[in-house]
Amino acid sequence: MRGLIGKKKNLLYKKIILIGFSQLSLRLYKLLSPFLDIQIVYSKREHIEFQKIINNLKNYKLFKKNKIDDYLIKKNNPQTLIFSLGSSFIFSNTIIKSYRNRLLNCHNTDLPNWKGGGDISYRVMNRYKKGATTIHLISDKIDQGDIIFQKKYHIRSNNDNPLKLKLFIENKAFKHLKEFFNKLLTGKKFNFKSNDVTKGFYLPRLNTKFNGLINWEWDAKDIESFVNAFSKPYQGAYCFCRNKKVRIFKVKLIKEKILKHPFMYGLIFRLTRDKIFVVGKKNSLEINKKDIQSDIMLREGDRLYVTQEMLDKQKSLRVFYSPKGKFFK
Repeated sequence: MRGLIGKKKNLLYKKIILIGFSQLSLRLYKLLSPFLDIQIVYSKREHIEFQKIINNLKNYKLFKKNKIDDYLIKKNNPQTLIFSLGSSFIFSNTIIKSYRNRLLNCHNTDLPNWKGGGDISYRVMNRYKKGATTIHLISDKIDQGDIIFQKKYHIRSNNDNPLKLKLFIENKAFKHLKEFFNKLLTGKKFNFKSNDVTKGFYLPRLNTKFNGLINWEWDAKDIESFVNAFSKPYQGAYCFCRNKKVRIFKVKLIKEKILKHPFMYGLIFRLTRDKIFVVGKKNSLEINKKDIQSDIMLREGDRLYVTQEMLDKQKSLRVFYSPKGKFFK
């Protein structure tokens, strides 16, 4: 890590506790561990999600915790920094006060926009092409602490699904985190900027099982971006045909001059060896068979649908993610 080599004794901090397990936290661990005492603390939910990776890691300081407060209180000293990367833990006011100016979070959006944990799918859904690596102090309000570092960038148009966008964002973030830690650990000053609560917005987390229903009354362009938003690595946006679930991972818009009446939305009007064609609003949709999963053989004349009852239930539930897992209200 250029700028730190040979300066271990002069670093501002001796220990960094990374909160949250991810590919980005692993990359940061590898970057910093030659110079500092680095730990990764993660939750039960993260252990379930990344169990195979975690079990294969050797010589890493990894700690699974159900609660975070007691652990951090024991570790507190002026040369310890807490750095959160997508953590599922909520920090108490006791921890926030104890680690004053040493409790930081990396949020990979252009805050104050896109507060909350579901930003990847929301940004794909809205075709949003602005990105940023933002590091802010953790406060008692989610993603609202003062910003101390922010690097903005443009997102290329080919990053149109969560898998591509997540990888692109992670690479940008790692580049910016190297710059940030070079400055931080050698004692350089940062200008604090208020995370203006009167601007930007917060959006709730998403879960494909409950939020991934395709409404065939939407404009076909909105269906396209919605399908992209729940594509891999997620389980795929879905609907039904003859009471069986149909998952769709990618669609292509096509011009259709004749089939335009709203009664026909969702109808499969053509099948070829490799493709399925569906009536949509303003445009129709072409789906490669490799991008669709179904328990039944789809036929010309079948209708893809969801019921109003399903849509109402989708809107009535909100998903929450705790360190133990997800739950709904």
